[in-house]
Amino acid sequence: MHRIWRDPGPAVKHLSLIGVHAATYGAVWALSSTGVTLWTVVLALLFMWISCSDVIRFEIPDTGALALAVTGIFAASNLQVAAIGAVLWASLFWLTAVVSARIMGRDALGFGDVKLIAGIGAWLGPIWPIYVVLAATLSALVILLAHAALYRSSAAGTGIAFAPFLCLCAWAIWLWGGGA
Repeated sequence: MHRIWRDPGPAVKHLSLIGVHAATYGAVWALSSTGVTLWTVVLALLFMWISCSDVIRFEIPDTGALALAVTGIFAASNLQVAAIGAVLWASLFWLTAVVSARIMGRDALGFGDVKLIAGIGAWLGPIWPIYVVLAATLSALVILLAHAALYRSSAAGTGIAFAPFLCLCAWAIWLWGGGA
């Protein structure tokens, strides 16, 4: 029998990645006392989509970042706080990206991360993203150091998708009561 192999497409090809994300987000959700709401499901799905896309392509989809920002504005209990959070954090990340690129001579933070943090700022407001950035940075650093130790290599120059760390930390903070 002659078999014809076709590329199964990104959804099937990366099914294990999607499964790991779903299990991780489900576990964090189970540890919180947050019930099932439309906004909780929407936020989890957006974060998983953005995270998986960044892992696969090192690119945050514009439509995902836009959907995150728009839903964050609609879900906010205070529209002004959500807007301030989005603009403030996008500005801070953009400034960080520009300065770090000049200092290092290469991009260390992409514009996708700027758009992502705008959406996170819309969902969490101007204060809570401080904790997201801190937790995401520390988590990414631990993973890089563990990778360097396991493979006996330097972590310097290692590329890592940062969106999964930002998304999971924002998800956890949002579940435990942070929000605009």
